[in-house]
Amino acid sequence: MSRLLWSLLIVGVVDASALVQEPAKQPPAEWAPAPRPIITQVLPYYIPNSLPIPGTREVWQYYGVDSTGRFRPLVVNSPLGAYYLYNGQPYPWTTSRPGIYMPYAVD
Repeated sequence: MSRLLWSLLIVGVVDASALVQEPAKQPPAEWAPAPRPIITQVLPYYIPNSLPIPGTREVWQYYGVDSTGRFRPLVVNSPLGAYYLYNGQPYPWTTSRPGIYMPYAVD
């Protein structure tokens, strides 16, 4: 009988100690309001993502035929100095090699 008393006493102490310990208090949960769709009066507009793609034969507008029948890059003779039409770099041989380019504007 004494063993039964001791076992009931131990179980009672364990149960009492479980009741004495309170669960840890959790901080209040933060909440946000539910998301709402934004409605605007302005319609979205189209922005192209790149420049138009040039055609396959468009590159030939920057070349002309020289006196030997070969294609050479076109040179523009302007009051500020001659330059290549395809990239705008200066053409340095206007005085030393005048036969390489055509000094008139229209071909």
